[in-house]
Amino acid sequence: MTFQKLFTALLVAALWSSHPENCMANAMKRLVLFAGPHRTGSASVEEFFHKYCHGSVRHDKQGFPLRAWKWPQVETTHFKDSDLVPMYKIFQNLVVEPRMDDPLNQDIMAAIKDAWDTADSGIILGTELFDQIGAYAQHDGMEAMRQVVKAVGLENDPEYVTVVVNYRSPRFDHWESVWKGSVEGTGKTYKEFMCHTRQYHEKLELISTALNPLQIATESQKEGWHVAIMDMAGLDRANVDVSHSIACNVMDAKCSQSPGWVNNHVDEIIHNNEAEDGHDLVELNDEQRKLAEELLEARDCAYLELMQKLKRDGSGDYKVYEQYSIWPHCGSKKDGTVYQGLLNPELVFMGLLTQLKCPDGVLYDTMPKSINDILDGKFGLAEPSETSPGLQQPVYTQKKKKRHPFLWLLLLIGVYAGYSIYKNGGRVPVAWLGYAQRAQQIGLQLVNQVVSRFSGGGQPTRVSTTSPEAELEAMEFSRAKTSLSGGVL
Repeated sequence: MTFQKLFTALLVAALWSSHPENCMANAMKRLVLFAGPHRTGSASVEEFFHKYCHGSVRHDKQGFPLRAWKWPQVETTHFKDSDLVPMYKIFQNLVVEPRMDDPLNQDIMAAIKDAWDTADSGIILGTELFDQIGAYAQHDGMEAMRQVVKAVGLENDPEYVTVVVNYRSPRFDHWESVWKGSVEGTGKTYKEFMCHTRQYHEKLELISTALNPLQIATESQKEGWHVAIMDMAGLDRANVDVSHSIACNVMDAKCSQSPGWVNNHVDEIIHNNEAEDGHDLVELNDEQRKLAEELLEARDCAYLELMQKLKRDGSGDYKVYEQYSIWPHCGSKKDGTVYQGLLNPELVFMGLLTQLKCPDGVLYDTMPKSINDILDGKFGLAEPSETSPGLQQPVYTQKKKKRHPFLWLLLLIGVYAGYSIYKNGGRVPVAWLGYAQRAQQIGLQLVNQVVSRFSGGGQPTRVSTTSPEAELEAMEFSRAKTSLSGGVL
């Protein structure tokens, strides 16, 4: 080899190694999982990376800054792309249909493995349904993430997995958005939503999942994964978009400025936020909103203590980007006991209920008088176990209703009937048979009327205890899934 050829080869190698994404090709690849949660602009993040993160070549100006990373592009006949459920939401299926032998899941996993094998630095994928974690959730978002980790062979290398969560504040604004998303199309007011006791599981689910990004963080730490928390208020204050921050800080993309906008995409923001139709929240005044905000912030302080402990114990690490609104007052007023009690979503729900005058019979048997009772340590529930914070089964009980006087009347009638039969030699009096037939006819008529009223003349409808928003999301997703013959499942 001539000196000129040797010099050229060394120069090319030096230029190649000067790019971090090229060096990563020779190191362990990384997996980035975006986990929402709901109502934090998660669809915008998913669309951004689906659109621009596909291993582009140099002549693709828009995709070039993220060329070392891939968002898996799924080719399948089992899903119909639409405006209602676009293709970048396809990873929902890993959560709502956990069976790995599901045809769509098989296509998804094949795409994930292909993207992993061909990407230089790693892959990114996600869905807001990864927030489905814990005993109150309908599905198991953690298990879905574990399946992805296993598919790329990182189950024994958790340090190469990063879970990204958005932290939206003010915290009560996030809760208001969750409420509006849940009642969309129903016209329910905030009070009607909160005081509807027959669907109390729905509120506990939303408080425990969609409103709880730090539960995603702690459970990810326990897996040994890194956690990246995007302080959305801090990013907004720094004039940086969430998607760009993830690309620049977590994925080491080609960026300009500090903390960074992706090259060739400066000031480009995808707005794909869901509409928040329905009533405005008029039931609470500014002081009540401020107190509810303090309650939700106090719960986040409980997670801070837990996350710090997990980090000290050698579990996964975490980092907050553009920290501004998260954990602003932790340790300033409340002791750890107050914080830890709020890991139970039941207590958070109780606190929010104290701000509303729900009808009698809707509240708990034992209730705090106000949120201050909780924050001052005067009222609490059994603290969740340290190994499973916030994952306790509901302990909800409705206020006991007074026994109606007609129960005593029925008891007296029964005693009289027994005595009459005894006096008649053990035989039912003939006159009673006519009364029984007439009562049977009336009873059947009443049953038929009730069934017709509630089911439109058909079978009685099933009463759902799950979140309307989650049910609607599942229904929309199921319409997008198509059978092998092309029909909608």
